[in-house]
Amino acid sequence: MMIKQLIIKIGLVLLVVSSCVPAAMAFSLDSVRVDARAGYSLGGTTPLGFPATIRRLNSFCPCLSGMLGVTASLPVAPRWWVHTGLRLERYAMNADARLKNYEIEVTRGGETLEGIFLGDVRVKVCQTQLTLPVQAGLSLGTKWQLRAGPYVSIVMGRSFSGWAHDGYMRADEPTGARVELGSEPGERGDYEFDDRMRRFQWGLDVGADYRLSERWGAFAELTYGVNGVFKSDFSTVPMRLHPLYATLGVTYQLK
Repeated sequence: MMIKQLIIKIGLVLLVVSSCVPAAMAFSLDSVRVDARAGYSLGGTTPLGFPATIRRLNSFCPCLSGMLGVTASLPVAPRWWVHTGLRLERYAMNADARLKNYEIEVTRGGETLEGIFLGDVRVKVCQTQLTLPVQAGLSLGTKWQLRAGPYVSIVMGRSFSGWAHDGYMRADEPTGARVELGSEPGERGDYEFDDRMRRFQWGLDVGADYRLSERWGAFAELTYGVNGVFKSDFSTVPMRLHPLYATLGVTYQLK
């Protein structure tokens, strides 16, 4: 409910600001600012709140994640801006978690195994995407600017894979036959769900820019994928997983 309210509020702000665009374009096209952006991202693909089936996080590695992009900024009213552009983003992580009573489907030795698992699971996620943000910006003096808005992404490269290890599975039901899963290839249960990931994703960005000099600046940004990484008809992973990343970076004014 809070997320829906936030989306509605941001949408109303964008509507009000964008209503000024037709009147502003006649005299402000020459004042459009173009910035190049580069940043390093830290975060992961995660559920909102850990369900009871995830007992602990054994390890986490953010891997190489970041973004490169160009932003066009249009002043539409005193202190107000509209930002858009294109970003090339890569979000990746490796994690290992302890699970209990978790429904899972894996393969081992060419055989598909499905049932209730207790043990550890390694997860490797990577997405490369082209993103179009649309944001409202509010200038606070000459140095700071706050911005927020939605984005849409086309996922060009996607990977979600891993293996279940160091545990056992009850086939089909909690009292089914016990199947041991080890830690070595051939003993563990592997999975790969690349083709079940979405090609189109959307979400929300909030961030802040700080002007360091006439052309150089710095920014911080938080990105949240609202519709999750998997298609709506995919039920093998029972929880909805959302990309949640914070990015720190620099900007350079091109125009």
